[in-house]
Amino acid sequence: MEIGSSPIFPVLFVNLNHQCCSVQVCNRLYEANKNVSMSIKESSTNNENKKTMESCCSEIYAVNLISGRWILSICYQLKQERLRFVELKNRIPNISERMLTLQLKKMEQENLVIKTVYAEVPPRVEYELSEIGKKLLPVLSQLEVWGKEHKASKKKE
Repeated sequence: MEIGSSPIFPVLFVNLNHQCCSVQVCNRLYEANKNVSMSIKESSTNNENKKTMESCCSEIYAVNLISGRWILSICYQLKQERLRFVELKNRIPNISERMLTLQLKKMEQENLVIKTVYAEVPPRVEYELSEIGKKLLPVLSQLEVWGKEHKASKKKE
């Protein structure tokens, strides 16, 4: 019996029209000695699977880069102008200062945002989208259009 041919060995296939994006995730492994063992620790394989998928598939890399609750909101706020931390905080309802700080650091590390620190008293820090971040704006516009269409179609059902 092969893995995936029985409900005992469920297999999940993810295919994004790329051969390199096909992933098989087994809940249990069928070993050569026919003993069933539990999967390897999720903490180790999960991270490795993510890295492998991101290295093969640009789509997965991009989605993982902008995933999260606040990244798109921050990009949207920065699309027209530079903003200070407090201005961003005031424009994005319900985000905590800690979360905004973490998200801005992540975006800066990924070269989506440029942080400019001015040598003034009191210190002034401004954030703006980088050139790479600005290239994301047309994609965000298309996501907005798709989201509106999908939301409207769900309401009709």
